[in-house]
Amino acid sequence: MVAPSSAIKRDRHGQRGGLPLVDPRIANARTAARQQFVTALVDILTADDRFVAAWLTGSIARGDEDALSDVDLSLVVADEAAVMLCARPWQLAGYTTPARAALFERFGQPAIIHENQHNAPPDGSWTCVIYASLLTVDWGFICRARFSTHSGQDDLTDAPIKRESYVWINWCSRSRASS
Repeated sequence: MVAPSSAIKRDRHGQRGGLPLVDPRIANARTAARQQFVTALVDILTADDRFVAAWLTGSIARGDEDALSDVDLSLVVADEAAVMLCARPWQLAGYTTPARAALFERFGQPAIIHENQHNAPPDGSWTCVIYASLLTVDWGFICRARFSTHSGQDDLTDAPIKRESYVWINWCSRSRASS
């Protein structure tokens, strides 16, 4: 049986018991790298018409991230770009497609790439990228045509599904005539 999170012992710094404490300089550097990534994400995706919407999930969205937290990212891909970005030429791999690789490289040098389509949304794709900076990003690509079917929501102007589970990235939400 797993203890509820409120029952997990924490040290004087708020860290969960049993986990090694991270040097504050490393913690600050990792937090800064994650924030720089999100800032770059805003700039790059806003200018890229292949993306209709984006949101963060996981610990960042719940507000309980720590210095070692990864970035969990969901992207809704425009129909015309879905063939390249949502492609699944393999189920599991230590590499990715050229289109996804080019996108990932815009945010830094990937050190490790792990594709696992078992984690992907229907007709979408999922890739974990660990960058040379040690920032880990889980990229989930969702085809626009499948988004409304999958989420039960067609309007991309509000946070999908549940506000308390997602941080909606408003700057990336676009309405499209083809949607």
